[in-house]
Amino acid sequence: MVEVTELKLPRQQQVVYDLLARSGDVSVVDLYLAVGGDPERADEHDDKSRSWAQSRVIQHIGRLNRRLKAHGLQVKPGRIKRTYCLVPSK
Repeated sequence: MVEVTELKLPRQQQVVYDLLARSGDVSVVDLYLAVGGDPERADEHDDKSRSWAQSRVIQHIGRLNRRLKAHGLQVKPGRIKRTYCLVPSK
């Protein structure tokens, strides 16, 4: 778990950061729903839904990573397939 620091981020990036900072590995479907994704398209057990969620969430993760670099943090794939976690950058 990473120490949570207060960052001033755009709304959707802040939502993603808060979710990742509070939890360990967070599924792409949970991240997708957190940024306002369509609940009808989000099904944790359907590969097509997870791929859809992944394609929508990746842009938020990329932008967040650029901002977190200055704070020594980064978002990386988690230990479980199709999850992400917040870790210190090397």
